Amino acid sequence: MDFKKKLKNLLQKEGFQKVQKVLSPSSSHNHSAGVDSSFLVPSVQQFRTINRDPEAELRSHPSDPEADDAILKTIIPSLFATEVDPSLYELEKLPDPLDREYIQLARQRVLKELTVVSKKVFQLVLEKQSCYSGEIQRVREIEDDLEAAIFTCTESRADLAIAKQHFTTKSLGILANYRKRQAALNLLGSLRTIDTLQRTELRLKELLTEEDYPGAIKLLLECQQVAVTFSHFTCISDLSKKLQETLENAEEQLDVSLSKVCLYFDNQNYNKLQKAYQLLGKTQTQVDQLLMHYTSAIHNTAFSVVHGFAELCRSEDISGGNLQKKQYQDICACLTADIFIPCLVELCKALWKIILSYFKLTAWHKTNSERVADASGEIDINQEYVNQKLSSGSTRLWQDIQTKVKTFLLAIDFTGFKIDDFMQILSIIYNLQAVGLQFCTSESESLQDCVRQASLRYFQRYHETKLDEIRIFIESEGWQMCPVRSDFDLIQLMEFKFLKNQNLCSVDSQSAAITEGIFDKYLESGSPFEIKKDESEENIYAIADMRNDNQDNNLSHHNSTDEKDQPIMTNTTLSIVRLFGRYLHMMHLLKAIAYDVAISMSQLFEYYFYSVFVFFATENGDVTIESLSNAQLRVALSRIRDNLIRRDGDVSTGKVTCPVPQIEIDLRDENNLFGLAERVVSSESCVQLSLQLDKLKSYMQLHISSSNWDSIAQLVDQAVIVAVELRKPILAGISCRAVDYPAIVSQMEKVNWEVKDLVSQHSNYVDVLLRALQVFSMRVSAISTSLPIPDAVHSILWEQVFRFCCRVFVDGFSIAKKCSNGGRGLMQLDYTQFLSKLEKMAPMNVKDLPDREYAESYIKAYYMPDTIMEEWIQSHTEYTTKQLTTLVNCALQGNRKSKQRLLALVEDLEKIRR
Repeated sequence: MDFKKKLKNLLQKEGFQKVQKVLSPSSSHNHSAGVDSSFLVPSVQQFRTINRDPEAELRSHPSDPEADDAILKTIIPSLFATEVDPSLYELEKLPDPLDREYIQLARQRVLKELTVVSKKVFQLVLEKQSCYSGEIQRVREIEDDLEAAIFTCTESRADLAIAKQHFTTKSLGILANYRKRQAALNLLGSLRTIDTLQRTELRLKELLTEEDYPGAIKLLLECQQVAVTFSHFTCISDLSKKLQETLENAEEQLDVSLSKVCLYFDNQNYNKLQKAYQLLGKTQTQVDQLLMHYTSAIHNTAFSVVHGFAELCRSEDISGGNLQKKQYQDICACLTADIFIPCLVELCKALWKIILSYFKLTAWHKTNSERVADASGEIDINQEYVNQKLSSGSTRLWQDIQTKVKTFLLAIDFTGFKIDDFMQILSIIYNLQAVGLQFCTSESESLQDCVRQASLRYFQRYHETKLDEIRIFIESEGWQMCPVRSDFDLIQLMEFKFLKNQNLCSVDSQSAAITEGIFDKYLESGSPFEIKKDESEENIYAIADMRNDNQDNNLSHHNSTDEKDQPIMTNTTLSIVRLFGRYLHMMHLLKAIAYDVAISMSQLFEYYFYSVFVFFATENGDVTIESLSNAQLRVALSRIRDNLIRRDGDVSTGKVTCPVPQIEIDLRDENNLFGLAERVVSSESCVQLSLQLDKLKSYMQLHISSSNWDSIAQLVDQAVIVAVELRKPILAGISCRAVDYPAIVSQMEKVNWEVKDLVSQHSNYVDVLLRALQVFSMRVSAISTSLPIPDAVHSILWEQVFRFCCRVFVDGFSIAKKCSNGGRGLMQLDYTQFLSKLEKMAPMNVKDLPDREYAESYIKAYYMPDTIMEEWIQSHTEYTTKQLTTLVNCALQGNRKSKQRLLALVEDLEKIRR
C-alpha cells in the first residue's frame, strides 16, 4: 500500500509538471503594452509538441470514431467530476500483491481512454476557435474605447479646474449663503410654531371652560401632530408630555360632563360630547362609561334622597351615629311613617330624572342614527355597538331602580298606615310600574311581588277592620232612606274619581291606556309622581240640608217626577259603596291581589245582605234559612253563614260577628204597617247594593285573570238574583199580618154551609176581609208619600197578601163539617165577590195572580165525583191533610165506601209527606 501512495505522488508530481509546462506561456509572447491573449489556449502545433512522449506514436495513429465512442461510453461519468481523483481511483483498483502484467494492461487501457478523451477535447477546442477569435477582437475594441475615455476624462478635469478657478467657487458661496438663509427662515417658522404650541395651553383651558369639548380635543390632537413633526427639538419633548397631560385632563373633564348627562340630558351639550369622543376614537368606550355612570347615579341619588330624609328623623341626641357610613337598606329602616310617603315621592322623582335622561339619550341616538350611518364603515360599527348597549342597558337600569325602590318598601311595615296614605303609596308604585312598562316593556315582576305581599297583608287586616265597622254601622242603622239624587252614579263619589276617564264597560286593557304617553306628557317638566290634591266630591244628596244627628231621623223628601226613580239606599249602603270604590282602586293599582279584593267586595255585600235577612225576615222566629222556599236564596244564605259569620266559640280568622240591632224598630206595630218603610228600605238597599256591584263587574274583569273570573262573576250574578229574592221573605212579615187571620176564620166558621137554596148575598166575613185590605192599601199609600216604594215591591206585597187571603179562604172552607150544594155555591159567591172588589184595590191584574187557582180549585173539587176526586187529591199536594179530609167528608157525605177509601188515601199521602 505504501508503494501505491508513492506511485500516486510520483504520478501527480509528473502530471502537474506536464500541465504546468503546457499552461506556462513563452517569454516571447509578452508585450510591453499588455499580455498577449494567445497564452490562454495553445495552438494545434503546441498541443502536438506538448504531447510528444513515448506513447506518441500510439496516439498519432488514425483513430476509429466508432471505436472512440465505444471507449468513451465505457468511462465512468463520475470520473469527469472535479471532486474525483482519477489517479487515486485507478490505484485503488490495483490488486494486492501487484502484478506487472495487470499493471501493463491497465496502463494501456487508461492510455487509450486518455487518448480518446484528449482527441475529443481537442476536437471541441477546434470547434470553438472562431468564437474565441471574435471575443478577442471585442476585447481589443473595448481597450480602444477605454483609452478614449481616459483621454476625455483628462481633458474634462483640466477644464473643470479652470471653471472652478473662474466661476464655481464664487457661485457656490452664494448658494451656500442662500441655503443658510432658507434654513434660518425655516428655523424661524419652527420657533414661531413652538411658541404657538407653548401658548396653546391657555386656549385649551378657555375651550374646556366654555365646554367646547370638540374644539379642545381637535386643537389638542393637532398640537400633538405638530409636536411629532418638531420632535427633533429638545424643548418639544417636554411640551409633548405636557400636551399628553392636558389631553388626559380633558378626558377627565369629558367624563365628568358625561356623568352629568345621567341627571339632565341636553341635546346640544351631548352632541359636543359625542363629537369629542369621536375625535378621540372612543365612541364605544364612551357608551360603556356612560352606562356605568347611570348605575352610579341610581345608587348615589337613592342614597342621597333617603339619607336626607333620614337625617330629619334623628333625635336631638344623635344616638344613631353617622348615617353617611350606613348601608342604603339600614338608612331606609331609619325612616318614620310620617315622612315615608314624602321620601318615596322624592325618591321616585329623582329616579324619574335618570329614566327621563336615559329616554332622551336613546331618542337622540335613534334620531341621529341615519346621520351617523352616512359616515365611514367604522362609525357604522360604533353606532351598532352603541344601539345594542343602550337597548340592553335600559333593562339593567330599570332592574337597578326596582331594587332600590323594593329595598325602600321592605324597610317599613304598611299595616300602620291609613288607607288614604296606603292608597297613595300604591298609586305611586303603580305609576312607577307604568313608567317601567313604557321604558323597557318590563312588567316589574320583582317590584310587583314585593308590593303584592305587603298589600295583601295590609288589605286582609283592612278588610277585617272594615267588616267590623260595617257591623257597627248596621247595628246603629235606623233603616231610613238616604236621600241621594235620582241621577246618582258611582263616579260622583270621591272614591271613584280615578275612574272619571274610564269606561266601565270597556274590555280594553286599562294599563295600556294609562301608560300611553307618559314620557310625552312629562318630557319637559313635571313627573308622574306629583302629589295631587283630592278632588272634591259632587253633591250626591237630593236635599240641600241634612238634618243633624240629634234631630228626627225621618227625612222629608221633595215631591218630584224623579222621586219614583230615586235609588233607595241607607247610610250603611252608601258606606259600603264607598268601600267598593276603595277596593276597586286598590284592584286597579295592584292587579296581583285583584282576585282577593274582588272576593272581599263580594263579602261586603254578603254581610249586609245576611244582616238584612236576619233583621227583617226572621223577626218572629217562624222563618229560618232552611224554611225558605227559594233554593238559590237558601243556598246563598247558608254559604254566607258558614263562611263569613262567626258563631259562638268560633275562632276562625276572616269571619265577623252577626250584628245585633241597637236601634229598636217595631216590626209588629200595625200603625206603621209592621215596619213597611224599614222593610222596603232594607230590602231595596240590598237590591241597589247588588246593582252597584254588578255595574262594576266589567271593570273588575279587566284586572282578574280568566282562570279566576268565573268564580267572581258567579258571585256577582248571584248577588243580584238573591237580593231581588230577599224581598219576599222580608215583606212576608207584612202580608201575614195585613189580615186578622183568626178573626176571619172564626167568622167563616159561623157561616152556615148547609143552605138548601142558592143565595145571592155573599157572607159578611168577605166585607171584613175587604175592609182589612182597604186599610192595608191606604196605609201603603200613606207610606208611599214619604218613601218611593218601587212597583216591584207593590207587586210582591199584593201578591203575598192575595196568597195569604186565598189560604184564609181555603182554611175557612176546610172548617166546615158539612156542606150542601147551596153551601158550595155560597163559597163560590164569596170568593168571586172578593176577587171583583180586590181588582179595584190592587195595583195589578188579579187574573194574573198565581194563587188564584188555589182557592178556586178547592171550591170546584166539591163538585167532583169520587173517581175524579181521587186523581185530584193525588196531584194536589199543596193542600194540607185537614183541608183534604174536610173536602172528602163534605163532598161524599152519602157515599160511605168512597169516602173511606179517599180518607185512607189522604192518610197514606200524609205518611209519605212525613
